[in-house]
Amino acid sequence: MPPKRNSICTQEYQGVLITADYAEPCNPPVSTLENVIAYVEYYSNGFQDRTKGNIAELLISLGAQVVPRWSTKVTHCIFSEGRKSIYEKCKEADIPMVSGVWVYACNAKGRKVNETDFPGIGVQDIEDGQYKDKKNVREKTLEDWKNIAIEIAKRRIQYRRKKHRKH
Repeated sequence: MPPKRNSICTQEYQGVLITADYAEPCNPPVSTLENVIAYVEYYSNGFQDRTKGNIAELLISLGAQVVPRWSTKVTHCIFSEGRKSIYEKCKEADIPMVSGVWVYACNAKGRKVNETDFPGIGVQDIEDGQYKDKKNVREKTLEDWKNIAIEIAKRRIQYRRKKHRKH
């Protein structure tokens, strides 16, 4: 039986306890986020599986639908240190990018809470031009391409010599 009015709900999120005093039950109904179609773009502390990670499982338990790929049906993006391309898609479609704490707050409060109170993590870095891509790729120069071609040619020659020796 869920606690009655003026209950205190506590959720743990990345080692931090989030405690709130609410005049609502701590055990939210399954339909808390029933109209939410969520895309999980979550890279804090390693990549989190889009449909089977902790955030996705909690979203599903709250009645949200979690999609494995970006689509035009997405209504919310759970965003933490995500890709710039997903950020741009959210901005273009005016889809709220929220942090994982938003999901925990919805769970604790038993209803959908205001998205603007829980902005996605890393969104400000992208807006400020401080975004660093996951692969840390630099532009290749003509000299780089020349060296790559030489290495490929050397490997081919070595392969052919080994193959010729065997016969």
